[in-house]
Amino acid sequence: MKKNRLSECYIFFIFLFIVFFMSIFYIFLTRGSFFVFDDYTMLDLKFNNYKDAFFFVDLWWRPLKSIFYNFYNINFYLNAQIIIMSKIIIHASLSLIILKYLLYLKYDKKLVLLLSLLFFSAQTSVAAVIWINTADNLFLTLFGTLSFIFLNIYIANIKKLIFLIFSFICYILTVLSKETSITFLCINLFCIFYYSVFNVFDNDKKIFNINKTLAIIAFFLIIFISYFYYRNFLGAKWVPQFNSGRTDLIVGQNTIINMIFYFVSIFSPIDNSFIYFLFIEKKYLLLSFFISFLSIIYFIIFYKTKFSKKSFFFLLLLIISSIPTVFLNHISELYTYISVFFYIMFIIENFNSNNFLSNNLKYFFILTLVFFNFISFIFKTINTTYLARLSSNIFYEMSDSRQKFYNQDIYYNEINYHKYNYSQYKTSSLIQVLPIIILTKYLNYNSDKIFFREISESNLNFNKNISNNVVSIYLNFHSSHRYFDNFFQRPCILIQYEISQKKEVCG
Repeated sequence: MKKNRLSECYIFFIFLFIVFFMSIFYIFLTRGSFFVFDDYTMLDLKFNNYKDAFFFVDLWWRPLKSIFYNFYNINFYLNAQIIIMSKIIIHASLSLIILKYLLYLKYDKKLVLLLSLLFFSAQTSVAAVIWINTADNLFLTLFGTLSFIFLNIYIANIKKLIFLIFSFICYILTVLSKETSITFLCINLFCIFYYSVFNVFDNDKKIFNINKTLAIIAFFLIIFISYFYYRNFLGAKWVPQFNSGRTDLIVGQNTIINMIFYFVSIFSPIDNSFIYFLFIEKKYLLLSFFISFLSIIYFIIFYKTKFSKKSFFFLLLLIISSIPTVFLNHISELYTYISVFFYIMFIIENFNSNNFLSNNLKYFFILTLVFFNFISFIFKTINTTYLARLSSNIFYEMSDSRQKFYNQDIYYNEINYHKYNYSQYKTSSLIQVLPIIILTKYLNYNSDKIFFREISESNLNFNKNISNNVVSIYLNFHSSHRYFDNFFQRPCILIQYEISQKKEVCG
């Protein structure tokens, strides 16, 4: 027993050592980041009273997120880097919790180490971990996962009621993080059903009698319903509905397509955008190689695997974790962060029952997945922070320092420019540049007459009729728009604020 405890300590400190240096590297990659696009909405949160921040409501009500950004706006205004650093630390903490839970379940220790590293380096988590304005998803997954873990520890130790209480507390924090806490409601209720007398498919799992089952389910539902009642009472306007908006619900063929995209993003260690652009750019040989590579890895992993009831249990949880995301009109990788933990559990449970592969081969295949996820995480981080670094350069070129804006609020609203709403611009790069115009309001320029024109390297002509006191922003990339070049190109913005004055700022 003492030897087993010692080996767990070794695994714990090895994991801590590796994650520490990976975190430092991630932080290094995001240096020079700044606010772009929806990041500017976070700057509304600057209350001296944290009670005001807690009850701040726009379309949603996400009080934990409001408190988080309120703290940084009061103490580190416009310092994007420290926000990202904090989010990476939270992500590392959740990875450590998962490591401890897998060790608690007595899985193979080396597999636990590698799969915990796989969670930490999963390329599909970049949006939740690296983007500035996604702390709500981070908190949602952290507390939702803890609620699930405490519930299952209680199931394994039915007399220790304290773990059930911890699960309820963590679920309260989950619903205070984001509306999609319904995902963990479904997950927890499924777990209770699975271990109750209502489970007619597995007689060995009937731990809860009818009264206890209904009581636990009722308590989770009371938490969830109470949150939405107070959310509505406080004036949050968004409600789920079947319509054409990006956050509205859909059913049918689009749901199936969403589910395919969702799970491909989780299972693939290679950036799905990279795979997509391989197809667009007709690099079929390379595309075939990656598809074959992934197919072989997963075929070998699952070959001759005896799918136990436990494996099927985690497969169902993995599918449930996609609710309600796959029913939304618009989904992104931001939402897949919730499912990575259940993907890890599904893999390790299958490995546990796979006698075909030797332990060394199991370690090799998981290490391969970790390696490719880590490389993809690096490139995706570099790629997604280009405009952030560019925005930072423009900010400091247009102002003396961050201090100049310290006591001023910068707001980002849906403003019409010449009857064109920002959401009508089809070029995503232009959409993400738009928040920069908010900064120009503090430089005495007329931001209501801003013109946007995407230009190529061969066409750098300015609008000769532009009048004084009007800012004209042009986006340019010093290479082609192909995905591969995006990793290494220098994105630039040409700014003309008078006829005779032109400035190019490059990221």
